[in-house]
Formats: sequence, C-alpha cells, structure tokens
Amino acid sequence: MARPCGENKNLREPQSIAIWQGVSLTDVLLALMLSLPAPYGQKEDSQEREARLATVAQAIDRASRKATCSDQVVEESCVPIWRGSRFDLAMLLVTEAYWESRLAKNVHEGKCRAYECDPYQSRHGVLLHRARTLWQLQRSGPIAEDWDRMVGVDAESTTAAAWAATKLFSRAHQRCGSIAGAISLLAGGAKCTWSQTASRMRLFQSLARRARAMLRQQ
Repeated sequence: MARPCGENKNLREPQSIAIWQGVSLTDVLLALMLSLPAPYGQKEDSQEREARLATVAQAIDRASRKATCSDQVVEESCVPIWRGSRFDLAMLLVTEAYWESRLAKNVHEGKCRAYECDPYQSRHGVLLHRARTLWQLQRSGPIAEDWDRMVGVDAESTTAAAWAATKLFSRAHQRCGSIAGAISLLAGGAKCTWSQTASRMRLFQSLARRARAMLRQQ
C-alpha cells in the first residue's frame, strides 16, 4: 500500500514544500557543486566535470529521497532513517563530499594518490588506503554491504557511495541531534563536538542559503 509524498512530515523544507513543485533538486545540487573550486591540478575539462558531478547530484538526490521516504509514491513499510529534512540532508552530503575530497575525479575513481584517502602501509609494505569515495568513508558495520560496490564514477557506484554516506550521517545525526554534531562525530571522531566543525558548518550554511535562493527563483 502506498501513500503520496505530501503526507511525509520529513519534507518540512526551509520555506514551503510548494517550492519543490516543478523544481529539480538535482539541478540545484549540480549548480552548487560546479560553483565550488575544482582541485588544483585536476586533469578534467569543464564538460567532463559537469557530466561527472551530474551523476553525483543525482546520487545525492536519490539518497535524500530514500532516507526521508520522499519519493512520489512511498511504500507504507518505508521507515525514514534521516530525522531532519531532505533539504538539510542533501546540503550536508554536498558539504561533506566537497570538504573531504574537493569532489576530485581521481578520488571518485578510487585512484587515490599516496597522501590521500587515509593511507597506511600493510605489514608487507604495500601502500593501502582506509578511506573510499568522495565522502572518505572508512569501513564499518553499517556500510559493510556497500563497501565493495561504491568506488567508481558510474551511476551505480556513486549511488551506492551516496547511500553509504547517508546511512552513516543519519546514525550520527540521530545520536548527536544536530547537523554540527553529526559532522563532529564522523569527521572528528567519537564525539558530538569538534574544534573544526565550525568551518564545515559555514560551508553548509552558505550552500543552503544559495540553494534556497535558487529554489525561490523558480
């Protein structure tokens, strides 16, 4: 049995749910990511970057819908894992993807350089990396099933990565009760407060303001 998305209380957005009617969140997310500076020295032309980030935007859109049970038709069995708004979750995913990896193509591809992606040497002297994806996720129980299928720039891998990030941020948000707390817990480690959270929150707030402005102009 299904229910229309209008009944979903998790869709309480910054102004009114009406702003979403006829507006593509994917387009807004893409515009935000394209406006952020590309990593220095990245070998990717503007068209390639736009196409790749469009895949990221679509993945974030899908993950935010799934996490808040916000699809056009939602099964009664759907249980939201993100207790805030879909808008805030989408902004958080953009914020953290940029902050952690600068949305770099090589990281997205799983081709981390020696100093990237939390490197370490195995006991046999092989250089390995603890972190994967644009969100620099480390293996843990909640995302174990996603671990081997979330590396790559294709839509399927990117969608798996965005969903894995969503699961971790949702758990952190539920534990800490705030966006800042969720960032602190995952990026700072083990606590809901962290000295470096403020700078990430400034980016989150800036992106959110710009996104609201784009949505209102439609």
